[in-house]
Amino acid sequence: MNTKQILVSFLAIATVLFLVATVSAGQITSSYTVKVNNQDAYVNNIGVLENERITIEVSFTSLVNDSDVTVKAELNGEREDVEVESALFDVETGARYTKTLVLRVPAGLKNKVSDSLDLEIRISGKDHQTDLTK
Repeated sequence: MNTKQILVSFLAIATVLFLVATVSAGQITSSYTVKVNNQDAYVNNIGVLENERITIEVSFTSLVNDSDVTVKAELNGEREDVEVESALFDVETGARYTKTLVLRVPAGLKNKVSDSLDLEIRISGKDHQTDLTK
């Protein structure tokens, strides 16, 4: 009988810890803009050339307080992926932040004229994360 009580207690504690971890891993933002070379990346198809350096500007309003936050941008190409990450910073609820990153477009595009690349943006801190994909 004691074994069953211990097992039930263990499962209850594990469930509570899982729920706390799930709640704390919420979104940093739901209000954001992403610009590539000063063009809205979610409205326009933006033309780039392989090995070109592009400017990515990510602006967002924080939903939470968090620390050690970074903004990471990644372009996935045919032969290589390239990524860049901002320095660490802290965010406060309701404040607006803008981070500018410079990224080199990967070489080896399949079709040098009309190949498409996926731009992945991740805003992550110690306790929260938001993934954006274009």
